[in-house]
Amino acid sequence: MKTIRVIPCIVAFISIWNCPLQAATAPLPMEEIKVPIAHGPCEPTWKSLGDHFKTPVWWNKAKIGMWLHWGPQSFGEDGDWYAKWIYMPKYAGERFSKVYQNHLERFGHPSEFGYKDILPLWKAEKWDPDKLMALYHRAGARYVIAQGMHHDNFDLWDSKYQPWNSVRIGPRRDIVGEWEKAARKEGMKFGIAFHGDYSLWWYQPAFLSDLEGTRKGVPYDGAQDYSGKETWWKSSSRSLGQKTDRSQASRQLIVKRSFSNFTGSHTYPPAIWFSGRQTSNMAMNAPGRP
Repeated sequence: MKTIRVIPCIVAFISIWNCPLQAATAPLPMEEIKVPIAHGPCEPTWKSLGDHFKTPVWWNKAKIGMWLHWGPQSFGEDGDWYAKWIYMPKYAGERFSKVYQNHLERFGHPSEFGYKDILPLWKAEKWDPDKLMALYHRAGARYVIAQGMHHDNFDLWDSKYQPWNSVRIGPRRDIVGEWEKAARKEGMKFGIAFHGDYSLWWYQPAFLSDLEGTRKGVPYDGAQDYSGKETWWKSSSRSLGQKTDRSQASRQLIVKRSFSNFTGSHTYPPAIWFSGRQTSNMAMNAPGRP
């Protein structure tokens, strides 16, 4: 059975993402969440990790990789945290101060048209993974890490775990699966990035309202009561109304199922990226494996 080693790290990528640097904030109080951890050779110390972990051969040889941080958040064309700033106009900072106003002009007020309503508009109709992967390979990249889910909890594969995914909404394509096939065709290593750890607090502003203006106090879409109302996500053809469990305890299942969707097994790809509130982690296959 394959094992993985997880290490906090800073990784340099040639990037096609547009994620802005956020202003430093005071650290949030930490809460201990008891999650079963599989037994392995490493103890929870830096020394133990250093004694056991060896950089995979393919990582040393690859040198250059591509970070494919792309998904429905790009449809707003206003930064990678679009789904947060449309609900926080007074706190977006100068660089993103126009996100809220642009959303009003293009789609309407967040109480009537929020981020969830952008999801079906993202079609990815011009996306050609084979052409892009060939370009990355010619540029010198030997591995790619694709976005599996952003902070929006929208799965970019044919998720059996929950219906809010790219095969049922928007492109109606398995984004992760097609990236993986294109990478394999070029002989490149492939990994998946998961950013779901942010979701719980990242979406909290969607349950608030404007602090000023004519819509002051009108709840945003996250706090609206849709009981008895016909909506696009409750239609019989989609049936997207179910709630999903994104707890730490469920993350392992989510990760495994995303891999098995296009590999046919629960084996891990060469690299996995986890984006969390306090740290980001890169997980790579067992030491020394090619």
